[in-house]
Amino acid sequence: MDVGPVLRPTEYRDQDLCFRVTKEAIKPYVEAAFGLWDDEWQRRRLENDMASSPHEIVVVGGTDVGLWSVAHEPERFLLRKIYLLPEFQRRGIGSILLRRLIQESEASHVPIELRYLMVNPVVSFYERLGFSRLKEEPPYVYVRRAL
Repeated sequence: MDVGPVLRPTEYRDQDLCFRVTKEAIKPYVEAAFGLWDDEWQRRRLENDMASSPHEIVVVGGTDVGLWSVAHEPERFLLRKIYLLPEFQRRGIGSILLRRLIQESEASHVPIELRYLMVNPVVSFYERLGFSRLKEEPPYVYVRRAL
């Protein structure tokens, strides 16, 4: 029986994986929005982010395929990352994870919010799952899934 993607806590040994996933998932959008990708700067940024908020590894069939981060705040769930390696994108993995978070948000009576780069073509993904645009502050779009 396939149970779909599972999440496991990140460990120190996951640093290279987390950077690889981040780079492969968002580099084209970062470059389109901000210019050339700087590995050293991006690695430091990711390390700081991981030190300040919980992150989890997305695992499918025993294979590490992505990076997930949600901040559970009193007034909202803030989806910080849903990054998948390109070969695992468009396979329903992100939808399954996000639907699980939607169920948790509904049970907790708090909305989900996130932002994405305007150049990232994910708008239909979030709209399909009930998210609405809150505002645009270039280079970001902010969306929310209200209750």
